[in-house]
Amino acid sequence: MKKILLVLAFIISSFCELAAQDSTALSFNAQVNPNNLLSVSYKAGGHSNGYAFTYYRFIKGDFKGWYFPYSLSLENISVMANGISELNGYPTPGPNFIVPGISAMKNVGTNLWINIGLQIPLGVEVYNNPSSLVSQNIYHPIVGLSPIQEIFFIPRTTYGLILGVGIFERITNAYKYQNDIGLQVELGLKF
Repeated sequence: MKKILLVLAFIISSFCELAAQDSTALSFNAQVNPNNLLSVSYKAGGHSNGYAFTYYRFIKGDFKGWYFPYSLSLENISVMANGISELNGYPTPGPNFIVPGISAMKNVGTNLWINIGLQIPLGVEVYNNPSSLVSQNIYHPIVGLSPIQEIFFIPRTTYGLILGVGIFERITNAYKYQNDIGLQVELGLKF
């Protein structure tokens, strides 16, 4: 029982110290705890929509208040039936991507962070050859750039729920999914 009371007293005193400090002067350890974020996001663009699972790993230290976590995403994208896929004659589902990237995050309020990131989508596009008389699949490697701008709610606690809302863009060398812009909503865990 004494150990529990000591831990509670430590937590309460830590929160009192944090509340007394200016929110812009909070240390990274007090604000994000430089560990991990794991999230699922829904992306809705002009030509596609889909889901992404993203892992952020924070690097200790900052540069003038900016932190640079690296990320790895797995994305499942569906090209809309009335979008690019019909116009280019490739009626197959959208590609899946493995997306490494890096972000620049900065605290702009007590629990609000801005996230400016750049990701590199890597995938394979499968489509039917329109010039062939028999059904023939063609595999085309995809690479591109995907900038992201988001606002995150990240709690000060060691563990907690995160919420992000932002804009994503994508430019690739794909045949049926060459570019897109849209909104993204992200929900996840801080641990």
